[in-house]
Amino acid sequence: MEERLPSCDWDGANLLVRELISAITAERCGEELAWYFAALDRRDRFITAWEAFFRDFDALLLPPSMTTAFPHCEPGTPLPVDGKLADYFGHGAVLAMANLADLPALVAPAGRDEDGLPIGVQIVGPRWSEMRILAIARALLNAQVLPGFAPPPGYRQD
Repeated sequence: MEERLPSCDWDGANLLVRELISAITAERCGEELAWYFAALDRRDRFITAWEAFFRDFDALLLPPSMTTAFPHCEPGTPLPVDGKLADYFGHGAVLAMANLADLPALVAPAGRDEDGLPIGVQIVGPRWSEMRILAIARALLNAQVLPGFAPPPGYRQD
């Protein structure tokens, strides 16, 4: 196990995600085909960085969001992250890199925080490795590294 991410232009990747999302909204729906092909080229370079990373690693473990689960609130309400308020819609931004690079990812239960809310761990693998990351999650569960699913307090199955 090693603490490491691929060597790539992370700011550029984040910008690309925002640009691609805006391209499917009215904000940028009139983009030229050349812009789209350039965006795909940038995405392919990001994918190449991940492919190089996964030559040395079976999977990447990381949090699925900026915080553990939070109590229900109105969508758009800023959320506390490390003592500061953060954008509600940026909360799951750590998932975007897997989507951008076509990487399979799953989130497994990893316990509960001091308020009893669930904590998860995201397992990301190289492209086309869905069965591998399922096996990794199963191995972590069998080794009791991950606790497995537990219904929340007060849950009733009717």
